[in-house]
Amino acid sequence: MATNKKTKTAQGRPQTSFTLGEIAPSLYGRLDFDGYYKGLRTCRNMIVSKYGGVYNRPGTEYVGEVNNSNNKAYLFKFQFNNEQQYVLELGNYTMRIIANGAILMNDSSLPLVVVTPWAVADITMLKMTQSADVITVCHPDYPTYQIERYSATDWRIVPFANVNGPFQDINIDKTILVYVSSVGLNSSTTVTATKGIFTPDMVGLEFYIQQADVDITPAWEVNTGHTLGNITVYGPNYYKAGSSGTTGNVPPTHTEGTKNDGNPGVNWQYLHSGFGTVKITGYTSPTVVTGTVISTLPDSLICTTPITISAVYGAAGGYPVNIALASPSTYVSGQQVFINNIGATQDNISGTWLVDVLNSTFLYLRNNWNASGNLSSNPTISTGAASYLWALPAWGSAMKYPATSAYFQDRQVFGGCPGAPSTIDFSRTAGFLDFGQSNPLLDDDGIRLKLLSNQVNAIKHFIDLKYLIILTTGGIYRINGGQSGVITPSSINFNSENADPVSDVPPIKISNYALFVQEKGNQIRTLGYNFSEDAFTGEDLTEMSNHLLQFNRILRWAYQDIPCACVWSIRDDGILLGLTFVPKQQVAGWHRHDTINGEYEDVCCVTEQDPITGFYEDVVYLIVNRGFDGWLQQPTNVTGVSLSSPTGNTGTYKLSFGA
Repeated sequence: MATNKKTKTAQGRPQTSFTLGEIAPSLYGRLDFDGYYKGLRTCRNMIVSKYGGVYNRPGTEYVGEVNNSNNKAYLFKFQFNNEQQYVLELGNYTMRIIANGAILMNDSSLPLVVVTPWAVADITMLKMTQSADVITVCHPDYPTYQIERYSATDWRIVPFANVNGPFQDINIDKTILVYVSSVGLNSSTTVTATKGIFTPDMVGLEFYIQQADVDITPAWEVNTGHTLGNITVYGPNYYKAGSSGTTGNVPPTHTEGTKNDGNPGVNWQYLHSGFGTVKITGYTSPTVVTGTVISTLPDSLICTTPITISAVYGAAGGYPVNIALASPSTYVSGQQVFINNIGATQDNISGTWLVDVLNSTFLYLRNNWNASGNLSSNPTISTGAASYLWALPAWGSAMKYPATSAYFQDRQVFGGCPGAPSTIDFSRTAGFLDFGQSNPLLDDDGIRLKLLSNQVNAIKHFIDLKYLIILTTGGIYRINGGQSGVITPSSINFNSENADPVSDVPPIKISNYALFVQEKGNQIRTLGYNFSEDAFTGEDLTEMSNHLLQFNRILRWAYQDIPCACVWSIRDDGILLGLTFVPKQQVAGWHRHDTINGEYEDVCCVTEQDPITGFYEDVVYLIVNRGFDGWLQQPTNVTGVSLSSPTGNTGTYKLSFGA
């Protein structure tokens, strides 16, 4: 009920609206406060109208028992368009689908149940973002998945199949080198490291390798003769001659297939851009894994051991060091070699060395050999060059997984990995699964950005308010894209907007505003652009009604635009709170709702067409727990349709405003 509904207050001042809804007891004596004449002492089971009045809350229509009343269940919105909207009911490793007030059935006329990877205890931390018929689902402790709809009864949950990263920062420790056994696209390869960097849980993840710093591959030049199979480099890209001939005047710049360089011309097949990636398929040891090449690797990363060293000449700590080979060498001056199998007293000669060729049986090491004495075992020398330029995957293993995702400027954005909580990963433009980067970087390449501050602020949510807004545990940031506003690897920066920390409850976007729940769960704030301050600022929407959340917090919420313009929130004690919010009309009115012998557990809102009027409206779905003694109240029949009695303890209802 609502009280204080008088045309005049006790002081004789007319009360023409109730736009503040239920106000806090601390304001009861504030006759000097203008909001006193716009509020209610109590607004229970009534709704504040966006026009200023109040009206009775409508009844609820029973949809059905949740999949398992012994576990909690949660509701999520799936919206393709006005005609195709669903409510997803997620329980303990299960998902059911509700459409137009009914649970979808399978071909056997039983509720359609889809197996999911998520335990019910973790569902409240799921963050979902949708594009057409696909929802990306993030949780820091689970690999990222996608919920895909192929038809009303065909729903699939598949891993998010990201490629070309993202990766952690490239290694800078020159003592940790890696090399491979094969470089061809889709070939099986063995990756070997000089120190332990691999773990068993990296199986299924990608590993990045870039060739060593020094390279003697001849650069492409105009009017230069080549034979079939010659290798050349132009910019960052490497090419193999697919024909013999003399180069033209059009340098190769393509990154796939084969193209001719002009007249007379040579056909150049793209090989790689100085780096490549391996998908790890097997774990052997901390220094050895097997994998599949998914982005062609540089040939120089192959290390074989066809040549045995017969002797090493040079004084201890001396310079130079001459290596005598047991068989004739095919090395050229400036090449790199990888030396291994060194004795225990000579380990510091292991690694990648630059060489000069003295003759067919001697190599001269340019590096200074600081070892002492003779080699204690017979080492081998490998073709190719191990590289310290490698990177581990940014997601998975000890890093865990992104906590949230969004779409912005035709990129998919991820952030909040526990291993890098303040780092953001942007996909390539129009390539939501591809996080690859070129060398040098191109405007549409993937981006990896870290929010720098005096503390680690874990990313909780993203929201698009013309700018990309990042909500964290330490405040709110805005991502900028330079003068054009377009984000590129070379044109991206961030600004700190305010220091308001946020909770795990996802924000709600309403027009040009966002609403978010602060860290402790008992304050709701707005967020919108303030032109005078050139910053995103907001107001506390619970300030005048703080008694409703003073000793409680918001757990779940959803926004209903038509007909109520209302934010429906689940309080931690099972009370349903409503906030009618129309900022342009200065309406921000709170109202509370309860149900006999039950507690509200979740809320969701989707658009449906009213079967009687034909108009579309936003329908509120609620999960209500009636307790362990069974149903103590029959469902409200508001449409004239005969409803069967519920048999379980927890069920789904919908508020039927259009009935």
